[in-house]
Amino acid sequence: MQSNVGSRRLQTKGPMLPLVSPGGAFSGYFIKVETIDFAGHQIEVKRKAFQKRLGVSVYPNGRIRVSSNKSLSQREIIKFLEANRQWLEKSFAHAQELKKKYPPKRFRSGEDFPYLGGDYKLQIHQGPRTSLRFASDEILFQSPVPEEEFTDAMRRQYFQSFRDSYKQVAKQIMQQRIQFYAQQMQLFPKAVKFRGQKTIWGSCSPENNISLNYKLIVAPIQVVDYVLIHELAHIRHKDHSKAFWSLVEQFTPHRQFSRDWLREYAFKADFLGKRSELND
Repeated sequence: MQSNVGSRRLQTKGPMLPLVSPGGAFSGYFIKVETIDFAGHQIEVKRKAFQKRLGVSVYPNGRIRVSSNKSLSQREIIKFLEANRQWLEKSFAHAQELKKKYPPKRFRSGEDFPYLGGDYKLQIHQGPRTSLRFASDEILFQSPVPEEEFTDAMRRQYFQSFRDSYKQVAKQIMQQRIQFYAQQMQLFPKAVKFRGQKTIWGSCSPENNISLNYKLIVAPIQVVDYVLIHELAHIRHKDHSKAFWSLVEQFTPHRQFSRDWLREYAFKADFLGKRSELND
């Protein structure tokens, strides 16, 4: 069993109803996608032959998806949505609030980017080669071409270079800190890998391989440390028992603050993903 620190709420899962499987046998794994109109929303219906429950999810970008089996009629699906209209509208409104709170980054001088719990202003300067440096309250990005001469394609290219450099800084910081806490706790992972997971901040496998999400670089350092300590503690305890939490709290007093921060501000890191979860 893989242990992981609290998952990010990437989608809001709504009410579900059990479905009676249609008679007969299906060949293969049937999937059909269609769209229906409901209350001003375009709703995607994904049908699977062996779907056992009728459910609806609202995603951060406002997309709404219904999961159903092959045989359920659109009339029955709309009846289900009507019964849950209040929840649906509330969840959709929350998704719209997220999009407003975290607008897409444009990669322009003067724009704020989160780094270790603070907001840093991006300053783009011309220089001999592409580079990234964090100053006291600024992120200094150097490019061979002055910003006023950026084409749209160049801005996308440099933004990707900027994100790649951000990730490298994240890996360096977290690698140093997990080595420090491994020594403090005398718990040593077999390997440490960095990924950009959509749903998990960190995990520890049964073989004691630790995976960390480089998007943690946007969080305050005590939150980063909490995730590292959490995963190191799983080397000794593969569950979330009292003994596990006791070990975690020996090395960080920021458990509740960190959990609350990760739940509330997860989408600060949206710009670091391969695709935006809010705006794509």
